[in-house]
Amino acid sequence: DRPHWVITDVTQPPGDWSPRRADWKKVLEDEDIGPRPTNPEEAGLKWDRLVPVVHLLSAKNPNPPRLTAALRQFATKARPMALWAKSDCSFDDAAQPKVSSVSPAPDWFTAPGSAPPPADGRVYMQAPGSFVFTQICSNCHGRLADSKGRLASKILELTGGDARVANFGEGLFGPSTDPGAYRKAIFEKEITGSFLDVDDWGSRYMAFMGLGGTTKAIPKSLISVVGLTPVFGVSRVGGAATDANMLAIARRLCSETLPYRSGSEQPTFDTKTGRFTVGFASLQEANGDAQLWRELCNFANPSPVRVINLNQSHAGAWDVRFQISEGFYKREAFSPTDPVGDQYGTVTAGVASSNLQPWCLRLQSDTPEFLAAAETWWEANRKDANQVLPKCPSADVLSPHQFVGGPDGGGPDWEDWVNRAGANAGFSVFAYLDDLTHGRTQPADPYNGCPTNAK
Repeated sequence: DRPHWVITDVTQPPGDWSPRRADWKKVLEDEDIGPRPTNPEEAGLKWDRLVPVVHLLSAKNPNPPRLTAALRQFATKARPMALWAKSDCSFDDAAQPKVSSVSPAPDWFTAPGSAPPPADGRVYMQAPGSFVFTQICSNCHGRLADSKGRLASKILELTGGDARVANFGEGLFGPSTDPGAYRKAIFEKEITGSFLDVDDWGSRYMAFMGLGGTTKAIPKSLISVVGLTPVFGVSRVGGAATDANMLAIARRLCSETLPYRSGSEQPTFDTKTGRFTVGFASLQEANGDAQLWRELCNFANPSPVRVINLNQSHAGAWDVRFQISEGFYKREAFSPTDPVGDQYGTVTAGVASSNLQPWCLRLQSDTPEFLAAAETWWEANRKDANQVLPKCPSADVLSPHQFVGGPDGGGPDWEDWVNRAGANAGFSVFAYLDDLTHGRTQPADPYNGCPTNAK
């Protein structure tokens, strides 16, 4: 009752492309995903997770995430991501600039706990869409998006030929002789509801398939490889994928920017740097990984304010503690004059749109004595001498604006934010593959080789 031989040829079957899910239209136009399964595991892990994804991306949502012109520009603009591992290559000063000529400097040049890169080091530049595709998608779909990734044949083999990796170049973005014609033929006649055009349809369909729409079962031994793909030679930890929906990895990485809790361990926080430390962290601060995910996940999707408790024991010891289950509040709770910290430890008035990780301190007591003691503590634990204590608004102001949910059990605000963040990752890949299949860009060179412009 199992196959004794399977097809291992990953070549795209002949014929025009069509969406793999036969019910794609009723799902994304009518939000019809069928009845909730009676099997608790299928209901909890698949159906329940898919419902908010479908609602977010469907034609019925008047405010869906989109691949806007601004996001497309962000996704396709090369940025400093790491150092080239080899120094004996022929480098181009524009394409592979020296560290000393990069301005503004990315966060990883001055990451806490890391040595600054050498001034004459050559910087590896890569666009966000290319980076996300390389880190996640190319493992299966291949460097050229031709379904010939390192795991593609194994997936076909170990699923008995049931799961075949999609060839994007001859599918959603194909055919290669007329890039984009297949999706135009499918989606152009379905412009309805909140769908604006063919690429709005195509990018939201791609996000849907990556966030829960893929139904094929792939052995976890293969899936785990994807989530643990090293980032410029540095291994990820705790980021293993759980199923064939690859944007689940993006959701996980975006949730880490909030941050999330690893097991029973609460994240620690440094007021001088504005950074959280999370056990088994997947994001890499020593290269461009962490900053890219912070910016991508927050794109048109501002994260909530982190309310951090500042307590003092009877013995006088201070405790800075962030409780994930009750620590997130919506930005609208803060006035333009409220002091709020950011991802660098800088405190400014109000929650600026550029603040990717806003935070404030909730004081244990509002007595004059405690406030005076907290001010003294703050003087020794702030980034700059002229920064005021970022005291949170009162409980009466915050309570109506709590960010509902968290990584332990979901919740409407949590699910909406991480799904929008994951969709941003999918849109970035869409923008990159659109450029790749139209010949407007090339696959990224490996950072540990030489650039293709080398003589």
